[in-house]
Amino acid sequence: SFDNKNDPNASQLPHFVEQLSSTNQFLVLSGTMFLFFGAHNLLQEAIMKVPGFDYGVMLSYMEVLGVTACSYVERKYIAKERGNVAPLSTYPFLTFCLLASSALSNMSLNYINFPTKAVFRSSKLIPTMLIATIINRRIFKSIEYASAFAISLGLIVFAAADWKLTPSFNPIGLALVSTSVIFDAILP
Repeated sequence: SFDNKNDPNASQLPHFVEQLSSTNQFLVLSGTMFLFFGAHNLLQEAIMKVPGFDYGVMLSYMEVLGVTACSYVERKYIAKERGNVAPLSTYPFLTFCLLASSALSNMSLNYINFPTKAVFRSSKLIPTMLIATIINRRIFKSIEYASAFAISLGLIVFAAADWKLTPSFNPIGLALVSTSVIFDAILP
């Protein structure tokens, strides 16, 4: 809980955020997250639209490198974690899945437009649940699958507003973005 002043993790928040109620902390942090994800997606789309830019894999590599470095700094110096949370042998596989997901998604933009990619990526909840069932033997209720389908359908309808104007259905791009969703579903 953010209100627990005895929690050593509470000091990780900027001072002005600590002074807010839990609800306002949630709103500020959520809003900030959406702002940065939005900026990331705008910049990514702009970069991929540059004529002759065929470096989707390198862009993905740099993203993964940035995530790795920032995660290390956060875990080591902010959270002050000791040791590994998971066995060290799982990190290369998860890093590969992150790189593959990002690279395939970026490469798909050479064949399909950003709204089409967004429509496909917004339905990742269903593959995530299927993979959790297969790998982790997690059992979901029928209502949970129905809810996931409804959420995915809602996201697709929302993303389709721009998609109706310029849909793009190149089979190579669709295969790349679909495979990226599968790799993304493996990540925790």
